Amino acid sequence: MENNTALTLQETHTLGKTLAASGFFPDAKQEAQAVVKVLAGRELGLGPIYSMTKVYIVKGKVMIAAEIMGALIKKSGRYDYQVKALTNNECVLLFTDNGKTVYESTFTMEDAKRADLVKPDSGWMKWPRPMLFSKALSQGARIVCPHLIAGAYTPEDFGFKTDESGEIITPVFTEVKSEVVEQTEPVLSSKEQREAIFASAKKAGILEDDLRGDIFEKYGVDSTKALTQTQASKLIDYLNSLPVPEKEA
Repeated sequence: MENNTALTLQETHTLGKTLAASGFFPDAKQEAQAVVKVLAGRELGLGPIYSMTKVYIVKGKVMIAAEIMGALIKKSGRYDYQVKALTNNECVLLFTDNGKTVYESTFTMEDAKRADLVKPDSGWMKWPRPMLFSKALSQGARIVCPHLIAGAYTPEDFGFKTDESGEIITPVFTEVKSEVVEQTEPVLSSKEQREAIFASAKKAGILEDDLRGDIFEKYGVDSTKALTQTQASKLIDYLNSLPVPEKEA
């Protein structure tokens, strides 16, 4: 999986041109797209062909299949994970650092529903176990060993339609009338929604650091800016439903 041959930038551009011209990779029909995929994969220790088939880039976000993320963790020699529970309702992974358990990553179907990931005819309906595993893995990796995955996400983190192995089913770029059209990402939260989130949390007596931790646990993102508008709306409703703590006399 590692790329043992260091390529110069010019060699990478030449390679990217060849890969794009081959027509084998529908989400990289232009040289620049192929070069970016190869460079992103290189940062993760992946070779050019593996990068072209396993790395997706949408609006600046690098995405890789869960199997790749798992392999990066296990080949590190320092970090690892074990499956504590994996059902159609939840996945629990125990992350270790030099053999010592340091984090328990849990993701449930309820979490997926709150994050608005469960759609009709989606992977979450067809094969919930791989979907839950992917989210629990990504969540744990971003907490325990973020440097290993270089900030990469899994497609499930953003609700892309994937198959049982975590590969995006519909290419990120699809050809329509000879034009390459980028697949639309979910609309992110508005400034007003983010302000409402912090105001509602403050009203419920929740500290900002605790709120950010809860958002990461539930949605796998590290800021309110990365929430979709649907997720932000549901979070606001949830926070507003919490009892207001009594003021001390």
